[in-house]
Amino acid sequence: MAVYVNNMLIDKNLFFETYSEQLAYERIEEMFNQREQWKWIAFLFIPVIFCIKFSLVAVALNVGILLNGLKTTFTDLFKIAMIAELVFLFGLFIKIIWMTFFMEIHSMTTIQTFNPLALINLINIEKLQSWMVYPLQALSVFELVYIFVLALGLSLKLQKSFLKMLVLVFSSYGLGFLLWLVVIMFISLNAG
Repeated sequence: MAVYVNNMLIDKNLFFETYSEQLAYERIEEMFNQREQWKWIAFLFIPVIFCIKFSLVAVALNVGILLNGLKTTFTDLFKIAMIAELVFLFGLFIKIIWMTFFMEIHSMTTIQTFNPLALINLINIEKLQSWMVYPLQALSVFELVYIFVLALGLSLKLQKSFLKMLVLVFSSYGLGFLLWLVVIMFISLNAG
């Protein structure tokens, strides 16, 4: 899906529309050509990034499991995180469909900030401070469904009630997710 976004939605015209007020034509052309030349490297990092994400989710869940006196393997938690990730893959699919058929894309910012069923869609992004953008993108229906799928996976694996596992996921992954949002907001505040 990332290939589709990079090849079909992001073209030379979009680059020029995005940067024409800030940069000279030659510089935009150079940026686009460099992007085209090196974008394959970004695709090589996708599996690494996902492995890191699954590992961090598994670690967060493992902390919750250990604190609740339960036992399972890291591999099982990693698998649950991988399966739950399908929720975000479905969200990305919806985003691509929506942007391809129902949305007019005027800039790279539109592609970067649009997240279907997220809080950011309820607010005019141009009136937001930069540090608020990522948290409002991340807080979405898909994130909530992801938490429910993690809880369901734990419930099935550990043979415990769904409600108990939902509390465990909120108290472990949820706190980790909240910490992540705070770190990103802090970085955004200091960078901006």
